[in-house]
Amino acid sequence: MLSVIIIKKFELMTCYTLSVYPIYQKRFFRSPCKKQVPIKDIQMTEINIQLTKYAIASSGLLKIDRIGAGIGVILYSAQHKIGAGLHILASHSGYNTPKNPIMYANTAIPFIMNQLSTRGVRPPISIAIAGGAVMLGTHGPIKVGPKIVKAVKEALAKEGLTIKIDETEKSKIRSMVLDIDAGKIKIS
Repeated sequence: MLSVIIIKKFELMTCYTLSVYPIYQKRFFRSPCKKQVPIKDIQMTEINIQLTKYAIASSGLLKIDRIGAGIGVILYSAQHKIGAGLHILASHSGYNTPKNPIMYANTAIPFIMNQLSTRGVRPPISIAIAGGAVMLGTHGPIKVGPKIVKAVKEALAKEGLTIKIDETEKSKIRSMVLDIDAGKIKIS
């Protein structure tokens, strides 16, 4: 799902700077300038990544919402200003080649790294993971999440990548946001 956030400020003869960190608290600040200019519309692209999907972008926001037992993975190259996000649902695909490689940890990580390398992205890459929650079922806790976390960590290690932010294996639903322009990752 792709949406565009438009922030309008119609005050003339004042310079403003838009602060986008923290991501959810956008504020305008006066900045000194020699020439007074009108403010124009500021557009920020927002890409929402659904379950078993991925996205790669070079500007705007990448969001992964409602991460439960699955794992949200964000990869960001500050050098290339490119970010990728994926929402993984299961640990291993077995011996079959899946129709959707993003569904499984053992196929999703090599797939996304291949996609990034075709765009010229090479390490260092900042990586954040979240999810793997232990969900409460009617017959006690369902412990699928920790298995997926382990598989994601193994797949990342196999690619020679290290995790910078790890918010996994708790019992709450999480969200992740990557602001590519600012180079900030937020997990809530």
